[in-house]
Amino acid sequence: MQFLVGDSWVEVLIDGPADNVAESDEAALNAVMPFVESIRTALEPTASAPRFDWGDTTAGPAVLPTECEGFVPEATMSDLLGQQLVYTSAPKKGGSASRGAADDLGVPDCIFGLPDSDSARGLLTALPRGQWAYEQLVETRMKDGADISFLALDGLGSRDAFLQCRTEIFSSCSVHLTVDGHWLRIDVSNESSADPVYGVSELGAQATAYAQAAAAGVLSGR
Repeated sequence: MQFLVGDSWVEVLIDGPADNVAESDEAALNAVMPFVESIRTALEPTASAPRFDWGDTTAGPAVLPTECEGFVPEATMSDLLGQQLVYTSAPKKGGSASRGAADDLGVPDCIFGLPDSDSARGLLTALPRGQWAYEQLVETRMKDGADISFLALDGLGSRDAFLQCRTEIFSSCSVHLTVDGHWLRIDVSNESSADPVYGVSELGAQATAYAQAAAAGVLSGR
């Protein structure tokens, strides 16, 4: 779902019980609308406020790379994920709210896949000074009773990264991590859900390995 609040473009993507238990699309929409309206209400007072002024995270000395190769070089990525992979260009200031935000924040929106393919194997997104949002995500999930699989990654704290995987519709795995005050998210899946090459455990291992390399790439910028 996408909507405008003042001059802000908001995109809401929801995976969860509403999709699984609802008897119809209308019932699913009714189930999530209170959550969507709470977002709209929260943004209304500041929809036209200057951007980038949020949270209370003071970032460390590491600066987020401005190119995807600065996070994880293509050769390293290919070794970690078991296939020859390349970063593909993504349109900026359009296509989606996240891509426009990435351009405004000065960080790349890193889509990667097989050469000469229109399908993606994965995606890296980053939010500068976003550790506060990462911590809120962790606390919210823990309060909801979610079983969070924290990862032990070199250079990070014991609660600075976690893995989540899904098998509904298609298999995919994501790693959320905070590095020197910044929030990174890595998503990894098969190129085609109709012809999966890797199972969910392999995808989890690949996402974790990529996350470790991305963390090292950020920390090298100190």
